[in-house]
Amino acid sequence: MKANKNLHTYLFLFILIIFPVFLLANDQEPDQLKNDLQIVWPLLQTIKVEYDLTNAQLEFIESDEERTEFLKEYEEFVKEKYFKTLLSLKYRQVKLLVLLIDREFGENAFTLLRKYRTFSRALYWYRAGKVVGIDIREKYKPENYPEIEEELLRIKSAPPACIDQLAAP
Repeated sequence: MKANKNLHTYLFLFILIIFPVFLLANDQEPDQLKNDLQIVWPLLQTIKVEYDLTNAQLEFIESDEERTEFLKEYEEFVKEKYFKTLLSLKYRQVKLLVLLIDREFGENAFTLLRKYRTFSRALYWYRAGKVVGIDIREKYKPENYPEIEEELLRIKSAPPACIDQLAAP
């Protein structure tokens, strides 16, 4: 009886949470990838700049305590500056951003969280992402995403955006 109750609970959670997310993920317009990349790519470039700035600062910090404190403070700064932008992203765009983080950094979002914060923080976001169908451990393989690669070539060949536009949603 208990197994049957658990099955009903899981089915209810699937219908309530996962199924609507699945529908949203498959709701594609013809130029959707192009539009999503035009939003996500500048944000990814901003993330790369913040990553480089963080690493430059960390080079001058000697103790683990100071490093931990710096990363906590930097996390608060990033939340204040970019949280609204991240909240404005659609599900597809978040999923794309997570994939592109692995493409650009050579490490997935889980590894970066574990490296710069803690394993428990990375595990929390991994589990939260899995609930809505986003795997922050996923590796980007260009051969699996030829349409993304094609669109990124087009974007990279375009003139650079104004620096003020990078953080804009």
